[in-house]
Amino acid sequence: MPDVRVAIAGVGNCVSALVQGVEYYKDVAEDEKVPGLMHVNFGGYHVRDIKFVAAFDVDKRKIGKDLEDAIFMEPNCCAKFAGVPRLNVKVLPSPILDGVAPHMREPFQIYNEKEVKPVSVSDALREAEADMLVNFLPVGSYEATRHYAQAAIDAGCAFVNCLPHSEFVPVKIGTGIQVMPIGKLVEELTDEKKVVARKGDAAWYEPKKPVSVISFDPVSFLTCFSEVKRILKRKGTGSVSKITIQGGRKITVSPDHPLLVLTPGGIVTKPAKYIKVGDLLPLANRLPQAESVFLTEIDLIQEFATQPYTDKITVTGNLENLLRPAGISVRKQAERLGITYDRMRMFRRRKYFPLSLYLKIESCKDRRRELKLRFKKSKKEVPALLKVNEDLARWLGLFIAEGRYHQTQVCISVGGKEKDVIQKVHDWARQFFNDEVHIRAGKGRSTELLLLNKLAVCILRDILKIKGGARNKEVPPHVYSWPIELVRAFLDGYFIGDGSKFYVSDKVPAVVLSASTASEALLSGLLFLLLKCGVCPVFAEVKRPATSLPKGVRPRRDEYRHFIIRLEGKDIERLDLKLMNARNPLLHKTISSQRGRGIPIHARVPSLFVQPQDIKPNLRSRHSPMYLLKSRSYFRRDSLTPVSEQLRRFYTGDVYFAKVLRVQECSYEGNLYDFEIEGTHNFMHGLGVFSHNCIPEFIASDSEWSRKFEEEGLPVAGDDIKSQLGATILHRNLIKLCVDRGVEVEETYQLNLGGNTDFQNMTVEERLKTKRISKTEAVTSLVPYKVSARIGPSDYVPFLSDKKICYIFIKGKKFGNQPVTIKTKLEVEDSPNSAGVVIDVIRAVKMALDRRIGGPLTSISSYAFKHPPVQVPDDVAKQWVEDFIAGKRER
Repeated sequence: MPDVRVAIAGVGNCVSALVQGVEYYKDVAEDEKVPGLMHVNFGGYHVRDIKFVAAFDVDKRKIGKDLEDAIFMEPNCCAKFAGVPRLNVKVLPSPILDGVAPHMREPFQIYNEKEVKPVSVSDALREAEADMLVNFLPVGSYEATRHYAQAAIDAGCAFVNCLPHSEFVPVKIGTGIQVMPIGKLVEELTDEKKVVARKGDAAWYEPKKPVSVISFDPVSFLTCFSEVKRILKRKGTGSVSKITIQGGRKITVSPDHPLLVLTPGGIVTKPAKYIKVGDLLPLANRLPQAESVFLTEIDLIQEFATQPYTDKITVTGNLENLLRPAGISVRKQAERLGITYDRMRMFRRRKYFPLSLYLKIESCKDRRRELKLRFKKSKKEVPALLKVNEDLARWLGLFIAEGRYHQTQVCISVGGKEKDVIQKVHDWARQFFNDEVHIRAGKGRSTELLLLNKLAVCILRDILKIKGGARNKEVPPHVYSWPIELVRAFLDGYFIGDGSKFYVSDKVPAVVLSASTASEALLSGLLFLLLKCGVCPVFAEVKRPATSLPKGVRPRRDEYRHFIIRLEGKDIERLDLKLMNARNPLLHKTISSQRGRGIPIHARVPSLFVQPQDIKPNLRSRHSPMYLLKSRSYFRRDSLTPVSEQLRRFYTGDVYFAKVLRVQECSYEGNLYDFEIEGTHNFMHGLGVFSHNCIPEFIASDSEWSRKFEEEGLPVAGDDIKSQLGATILHRNLIKLCVDRGVEVEETYQLNLGGNTDFQNMTVEERLKTKRISKTEAVTSLVPYKVSARIGPSDYVPFLSDKKICYIFIKGKKFGNQPVTIKTKLEVEDSPNSAGVVIDVIRAVKMALDRRIGGPLTSISSYAFKHPPVQVPDDVAKQWVEDFIAGKRER
């Protein structure tokens, strides 16, 4: 096999162990077992095939020295366990950037930039004909790491180390809940002058006010509101991926956005461009019940006070004490208000006040119940306090379905034979607006109910924020914070206006409730409300040519599309649509041309969650449970008894998994957005689909850098190497043991002490930021719930030299709520602990180069690094690497 030509960035203790390790095992037999290596012969490459061809450092004691000598120069303190011959590799000066912290400049003895000129890393890599560059820079070297990564791309070396504007996201801002496009949300919550971090065309911001999104725990499958820590905004890459899932759920993301996928090894992350038809993605089945402020009345005086037409609205009703205050003459009252004597006399005579003047003299808001509002020169009055009850909710739902407004009139279209609905609209108009409804014939067999009231139009448009136009309609923002009873009433009104209820012919006839809309924004809002009620709908998108429109209707575009919402059986019962059920049990009899869809998608259980003991005995089946598991991709819920822990969690969870039906790449010009969320690291968007969030501190797990390497056809692996038997790998396995054995972990910490320069560098908290993230995530990702954890480097003890001491503490509860405590101490020589792992990584990257694979190598990254692009259990990651070696996995 050809040599594996390796360049090194940072000649420290880990490089010393790596170079010595290659020399130590160069003559070992291929069938011999070597501690710390997966295989002596890794995909055809022996340890001796690794050749070091370039090295870079900033310490003047190492610059100019042969790599053989430099690895033993101070401040390196790695034990010498192998003799290293002359390598003829001179250590070159590299740019310093942020690769050396201020407190480390003296221990490292960095070169004088006036005396020594740093080399061009990319030119040096080309000249050495390096296959790959291995990054060993100290923790916290943000700019320096990216400088080396770009140099590797420029030199053609391998390197080891979001959503479009219109995508809808449910968010909780303060005490209110909204469903809005992520682009609009980000523009409202960010300030261009306050950028937390910037990298190229990407910028991170802290939100102006607390904001939470809906996420789910990948182990307990429960949804919750998780706080957004930071917001990402960057320029688009020219395309987006539109993914359609069973049940009509859809999301639109950038090709490099990580999605959550259910695999035999658990839930993993996968970039959207690698998603294939048949992959299982998580979807919301129910939403968390968030505490929100609900106003039982809408104060129209307070709401109209902020509108520009305040002077055009007048206040009437019980105003006697304000119009004729005791002991104050008309002239004196006029002077106080800054108006003329004649105008004040007119107000007294006609018994009203302009709203702008009323707000100046109002002394008690409790009297607003006795007041009414109207426009000037209009006799139609509206109560100053609009009661929020089930009747108002139904009226709003009906208006969203079949209503429109224009300047001075509100119009609702209903069927001419729907006399019960016409009567209800009459009653609601009197109740809310003290007005009568006018009836006129509409198009076809429809009847139009007109409310000629300009103030009602202003309430809908400016107070309730209802948009006009079939394609622009949205759920009013107030509705998202309503309690479930009012939400059901709103949906009842909507389905009265836009719904159809009928039987579907099948082996088991089913009652189906169907509705349609042309507004994608309204579709997202309705989905949120239905999920809030515990109802899981099915969607379909229908496109029709303009030629299919009725005669006399002038087409405005070549093609029209609308979305169909469909509910069946128990979901309809759960909604409890009282008015819909009362008016007519079934609008249509059996429709033989349609068929039921079998088992509802949200009621299907993927076979990946099922164990043999979960399958109910079936006397009619000849097959064993093991055969059924292998032959079926999913099971009916009623055919299973949740015995296994995982299946029990899935049954009580708020998510389900459905197959990808279609992946389309579409052009897109504009900004992309993403959130950084602590804890769950995922959020819901689109039509109820969950995807991973962004973490902006790494290279291989950074989607932008992964894309750069992939575009150049170069592999990249990372980030933050795991030791052969280090603190992280030991801590992970102890945590996994507790979780698997049913111990509830309450708190855990990991304290690390060491005396080499790596620990000295991390005595400043800002430098070990990414280190703490990677170590914490590697451990807490295995816990199915939130746990108090403090994990990471703790102190620098000089006399320990290269020795590392780790203390692990785990506290939890077992059966009967009895306490259990685990205390463990690990003592190792730090630098050699990762050398064998790096040797495996180097050979895996060379295999990827040979196979012309570009981008992140998920298999070796998941096995060898703490913060890989895809986080999976260690045994699964090891099998992935074996499959990669055998050619069964692409990357």
